Amino acid sequence: MEDLAEEVLVEEAQEEDGKIILKNIITIFLTKLVMQEIKLQKIKSALGTSLLSIIKYQRFKTKIMVFVVTNVDYQVLDSLRKEFQGENFIIFKEDDIVNGKDVFALEFLHIKNNHLLVEGHDYFSTLEIQKKDLKHKLEFELRNKLIYLREQYLLAKKRTNFLKIVLPTLSIIFEGLNFLKDQENQGTENDLLNISKNYKIDLSVISDLMEAEKNGYNL
Repeated sequence: MEDLAEEVLVEEAQEEDGKIILKNIITIFLTKLVMQEIKLQKIKSALGTSLLSIIKYQRFKTKIMVFVVTNVDYQVLDSLRKEFQGENFIIFKEDDIVNGKDVFALEFLHIKNNHLLVEGHDYFSTLEIQKKDLKHKLEFELRNKLIYLREQYLLAKKRTNFLKIVLPTLSIIFEGLNFLKDQENQGTENDLLNISKNYKIDLSVISDLMEAEKNGYNL
C-alpha cells in the first residue's frame, strides 16, 4: 500500500514538473512574439510613409521578413540597427522589384511561391517572371553554386557541416527548373522526381541527402 502511495506521489510530481516545463516553454514563446511585435512596430514607426509593404518569406527552413520601401534613408536605418540585429530580413526599394525582376528572376520566383503578405501592397503574387530571364539566371546560379560547394567542401571541418548547406543552396534552383517546364511545385521529394524526368538527370544523391537530413545527417 505504501509503495502504491509513493508511486502515485511520484507520478503527480512528474506531472507537475511537466506542467511547469510546458508553462516555461509557452512563456518563452509568447515573450519572443511580443519582442518581435515591439521590434516590428518600431521599424514601422521609423520608416513611416516610406514603408510600402511587409512580407514574411520562407526560404527553406529560414523565416525572413521582407520590407519594401520607396527609398532608403541610411540615417533612419542606422537608428534601427538594434531592431535588425539577430534577425533575418531583406529591404527592397520598390524600384528593385519593379525594374529588377529580370536580374533577380530566380530569387523573386522563390519569394512569389513562398511568401505571406503581412500588410501593404503584395508586389510578388502578380509578379510576372520571364522564362528567358530565369533561364539565364539559372545557368549562372548552377555554375556559381558548384564553385561555392567545392569551396565549402574543402573548408568544412566536418562533413555534416557541409551537407547542411547543400539542400538550402539547391532548393531555390529546383523551383526555377520546374517553372521552365511549366511544372507546379509539389514539395522537394516530388520536385526531384519531376526534374529527373524532365531534364533526364539522376538526382538520387540528393534524395539520399534528404533522407539523411531526416536522420540528423547520419549517413
